[in-house]
Amino acid sequence: MKNNRQIIFSKYLPTKDKRCRNSIYIVKSHVEDDIKEYIVDGEGNSYLRECTGCEEGYKEKGLDSKDGTIKIEEKEDKIDLSIGDIYSKNIKYTKDDTRNLEEVLGELYKMRLGRPVYGFPEVKLNIQDREVEIGSTISQNVSIQYIQHDGGRPTKYRIIQNDREIFERQNKTITVKNITKPVYIRGEVEYNEGECKTDDIGQIDCEGRIPQGIAETDTVIITPKKKIFYGPSSKTPTKSSDIRQLPGSSLGEEIFEIVTGTVNTIFIIALPKENSIKKIIDLNNAKMDITKEYIKIKTDFLVKDAGGEDRQYDIYELRIDVPYLENTKHLIKIK
Repeated sequence: MKNNRQIIFSKYLPTKDKRCRNSIYIVKSHVEDDIKEYIVDGEGNSYLRECTGCEEGYKEKGLDSKDGTIKIEEKEDKIDLSIGDIYSKNIKYTKDDTRNLEEVLGELYKMRLGRPVYGFPEVKLNIQDREVEIGSTISQNVSIQYIQHDGGRPTKYRIIQNDREIFERQNKTITVKNITKPVYIRGEVEYNEGECKTDDIGQIDCEGRIPQGIAETDTVIITPKKKIFYGPSSKTPTKSSDIRQLPGSSLGEEIFEIVTGTVNTIFIIALPKENSIKKIIDLNNAKMDITKEYIKIKTDFLVKDAGGEDRQYDIYELRIDVPYLENTKHLIKIK
């Protein structure tokens, strides 16, 4: 077994930052027979040595130190190492092992229970995915929340839209006009290196320390969609405003309901050109299939979107002779 440790005789054990790494301190106090041996590893951690079968004069029984007590038992062909009850296992190695004691101590130290766990920072936006009518203009307050965990302090915030930097600020109201394509918004936070934490025996343990870096939020998507318009009407629509004034609308849901009321005899469904009716059920009349009673009366009918641009729609109409005697619901499924 290699033995290249420096042996230092001293009246006291220095503080961790002043200890000579990979060394042995023989500490003899003013009490003549009070001799202790400390083994110091490559990180400056010290271990009070209990030795059975070692040189006379360095035997200490049942002693402990802040950093833990190392027990070394030399046998005929091997050496057993353990450190108190805070380690998950012992290490055994033969006397002709090519590792030196400090290397083995390092392995043992890393096996201990209760090592600190480091958590990376998290960042979140205050907004969520949403759908808007195509052509809409939105004004949205965007805010980045930085959850530090074990990272360092934040040094820079960014709000980014469609991979283009917008504001180097944590909070900002942004405006997007005439949305015709998906809008992608995300946040970034640059942060410093985090602090080291201590383990279960009070040692500073920097393994796993959070380095300086950048944390990103999930990307929030604002998706433009063509509206579906529907509901009872007093007349057959002839212009865009007649469609937009219908009482019901949705942003592309595949299932919706028309509530007939007890006044009108005309019921309208206006679908974007890419959609069509799959099935219509009269929920209040034995769940009858009335799909064929909604007749397509207009194709390529122009309806203005939220930004005033014309979009092509197909118009379906149901006409009855007299109003319903009571509210009825028509369940519409589209594709």
